[in-house]
Amino acid sequence: MDDDRKSLYPSQANQKGASLRFFERLNYKWHSLWIRRTSLWPEIQGFSHWFEHEAAKTAAKLNRARIHISLDSKGTVEEVRLGMKKQPFSLEQHQNLGEFLVSLGIRRLILDVRLEKNQIADMLILLYSYREKLEQRNFDRTTPGVVQHLVHGSGVRLACTKAALHDRTLQIDYSYRALQFSRGVQWFEEAHKNFKDHRALLYAAPRYAVLIGVAVIGPIIFYAIYHRNWALVILSMISSLVLLGLVYVFFMIVGSVEYDNEEKAYNLQNAYGKLKAFTNRIHSDVRRARVVQEKFLPDMSQMPLDDRLEWASSFLPAEEIGGDYFDVRTLDHQRAAIIFSDVSGHGMAAAFITAILKTTFQAWVDKEDSLTGLMDRLNLALCRLTPVDSFASVFAAVYDAELGELHYANGGHQPEPWLLPADLEENISFLDLARNLILGVEEQIEFKTSRLSLKPGDVIVFASDGIVENRNIDGELYGGAVFTDFLQQHRTETVARLIQLIEEEMDTYAKNAEQSDDRTILALRVKEIT
Repeated sequence: MDDDRKSLYPSQANQKGASLRFFERLNYKWHSLWIRRTSLWPEIQGFSHWFEHEAAKTAAKLNRARIHISLDSKGTVEEVRLGMKKQPFSLEQHQNLGEFLVSLGIRRLILDVRLEKNQIADMLILLYSYREKLEQRNFDRTTPGVVQHLVHGSGVRLACTKAALHDRTLQIDYSYRALQFSRGVQWFEEAHKNFKDHRALLYAAPRYAVLIGVAVIGPIIFYAIYHRNWALVILSMISSLVLLGLVYVFFMIVGSVEYDNEEKAYNLQNAYGKLKAFTNRIHSDVRRARVVQEKFLPDMSQMPLDDRLEWASSFLPAEEIGGDYFDVRTLDHQRAAIIFSDVSGHGMAAAFITAILKTTFQAWVDKEDSLTGLMDRLNLALCRLTPVDSFASVFAAVYDAELGELHYANGGHQPEPWLLPADLEENISFLDLARNLILGVEEQIEFKTSRLSLKPGDVIVFASDGIVENRNIDGELYGGAVFTDFLQQHRTETVARLIQLIEEEMDTYAKNAEQSDDRTILALRVKEIT
């Protein structure tokens, strides 16, 4: 499911769902009349109207397929969510409806945005019809019936919807079903071997008009002629012509509608083919761009000063390509330059900006300048070559292995890198003494830098905001403080193992939630200072 997680329907082999049987439908019809006399009915109508005219329209604008509603133990709406984003809808006026749903063991609703208000109301009426069994869970798994299919089966179909109730979650999906009239048209077309499209209806119109006219009015005309009732003969012939005309017009209308549908289907198929080819070409280009972007990153098996520094990294973009970028380059036999950045947004546009950072950084390495010179170059390149709404947070540093000193400048990067001292008595701290404005906003920035003395065993962890702003299935942020505690617990691990544990922690926290931002980590540990 898009933002909407996996389906609740347990059987992938049987996705049809159960329809109401005759007596079940009678029971439903009876309760649909009875519920209108209760105080619950106005709330059902109000909730259904809100869903179709407010919630569904908001979801359509955000390109979301389902709306998630959570209830507390008292039936009060805790939150309304589209994907991971909470919505400011107030549903206090539907407290009785919430209490009714909670009494049935329902704490969450997952509703298809294509549902109409009458479909929502129909499913709520169905729940009302079987409320006693649902409240008491008084049903046998092996006994066929609405509740059994609703709770343990592949769901229940009603009014072009399908509902399932599992693990205190009610999911209602829009479910297309061909109407009986549609099947009749399909049968008619398939029965005519010469024409299996709209032409079967158009060519059959006069034939069936005459046939039906003769079959219905013919006996009356014969009877009138036999009894010499000429007035009845004339009236019957007029009726026959009228019926003939009506049948002819009916067949022509159905044939015309079918013809229009076939033309639309043909045009839609052509458009789909072009769109598919275009999409495949884009995917191919994006895959190539992903390969190029990965080549932007340093080869971790051949890192600078690897005899004196231990390196590890992780790069996981939210899409095929991302806006995070880091690089490490050798300046001389004892110094290495480090850049760690996060470009606004992600996707192809962000990837182009990372290319600007890459080429600018490489040009600076080839003609080595001061650290402030690097920040100036990066900032000017972003201001002059990118749109006004594009920017990048950049942390740049030069490490001197002989002095054991890290000279750094922070161009608006958050979170700031963590320092994990080798001495376990010392607290974890941040590299927070060289804060500057984010790059790409103003051309003239007076950059501040700072210096940090490192000792053997000290670890520095760079992380993009996709780590600390990782969200779980309920839309809750992981948070910088929690990540700092995590680093504290695992600070004695090797940097390679530490990166692996961070990746596992992010996956465990997010569970099935959609990754909304790039996740990038770079870590180094000082082996020795020479």
